[in-house]
Amino acid sequence: MKIKKILNNFINFVIPDYCFICKEVLENNETQICDHCISLLKEPECFCKKCGKPTDLNQDWCNICKYKKIYYEKMFVAYYYDETLKKFLKKVKYNPSEKIFENFDICYNLFLNNEQLKELAILKDNLDFVLPIPIHLERQKLRGYNQSVLLAQVLEDCYGIHYKTDILKKHKNTKFFFSLNKKEREKELENAFEIINFEAIKNKNILLLDDISTTGTTMNNISKLLLENGANSIFTMCLAHGE
Repeated sequence: MKIKKILNNFINFVIPDYCFICKEVLENNETQICDHCISLLKEPECFCKKCGKPTDLNQDWCNICKYKKIYYEKMFVAYYYDETLKKFLKKVKYNPSEKIFENFDICYNLFLNNEQLKELAILKDNLDFVLPIPIHLERQKLRGYNQSVLLAQVLEDCYGIHYKTDILKKHKNTKFFFSLNKKEREKELENAFEIINFEAIKNKNILLLDDISTTGTTMNNISKLLLENGANSIFTMCLAHGE
């Protein structure tokens, strides 16, 4: 093991790894993202207590939630969607050759000791399972993985909440949302998902998980679908809220 460590240090010195975000050379104790970039990630201080959207003041309901039917109980949001996290998630989703999730250290650092997720740690005993939002089969073949499933694996290790991938299927290969406005996204999501295991959701309390929520439409649509087919309650979580 000592020889292997020395060899790895030598390789890193000769062919250094670079931070995915800022492109600076990583130190020996850093993995994929440098400590400086990690330090730039900020937890939301003021946000809607329902949808998790960052706001100017702490609010139980933001202006959007006041006039929109929200089917989930609450959304947990770990971080602001700033430039650092935006670059990180873009690498994960749109550069499948750069498998940033091969080493989960960065994900554990993002989840553990996060103030916004302490309530989730309390709630975990009342949750039956985590449901990572699926991606279309063609996109998964291209990317090689579903980032939400990888996040679910980290959550399971951190909080002991099991996840399931045999509940929901995405049968519509939607366009990338970053290029669409709100109405176009809503249209793309119409009938995009279907339940493939109805018995497994009956009377269950479920945590929907995704990497990012931009308008909340995906989370809300799936929550509605699950509740209409027998789920008891739905909570949601994302790494960052896009608005």
